Amino acid sequence: MKTKIFLIIFAFSIVSMASSYFPQFYHIYNPMVGQWSKYEMKDSEGNKGILTISVVSKEGSNYWIEVESSLTSDVGIAGYLVSGDPTEDSNVLKVRLKNGDGPIIEITKETLEKMKKSQKSVPTSAGIGPNIGKIKSLPNETVKIGKKTYDCQRIILISPDGKTADIWINEKVSPFGIVKLISGNESLILIEAGKNAKPRLLLEATPLVLEEGD
Repeated sequence: MKTKIFLIIFAFSIVSMASSYFPQFYHIYNPMVGQWSKYEMKDSEGNKGILTISVVSKEGSNYWIEVESSLTSDVGIAGYLVSGDPTEDSNVLKVRLKNGDGPIIEITKETLEKMKKSQKSVPTSAGIGPNIGKIKSLPNETVKIGKKTYDCQRIILISPDGKTADIWINEKVSPFGIVKLISGNESLILIEAGKNAKPRLLLEATPLVLEEGD
């Protein structure tokens, strides 16, 4: 019983780790299998952490994207099978979770929907900067990250409430194209990127089954 309760709490923490199933920030979506990007992230509450996003496999026309974040202490790795941009809830087909040395837990889309409906209130994150608004294009700039130099499209995003985000984008940085995003005290800055991502959650998994009353 204790193990079951832990798995449910752990799963709820993943589903509610951001305002959607997935971390939120302005981006493009260009998944390429094997590519990964690692960021230093600072959220609106001043929390700092490392966010690594990896495109690890393709299943038919869908992609498995794995996310590892040091911002949420209870979360090890989350894997998302998606039919499109994972920041849209409807595109998330399945989630897999692993915390430390624990088992891999699999949550189907049906179970995800049941979990969301059973929550009286869903904890949300404000994300990193505004996601929508008026876009102002600036001249392209080169940004050096480690030993690599990226030729970036630079834009200013101005939200309806006047909040702004300064964003540097290069479509070769998969899957979201972000090289740097700064919005007030919030930021998402690329540390490194590579092309050798391997799946860590596509082994045997234990399905999470919700019983009546869960």
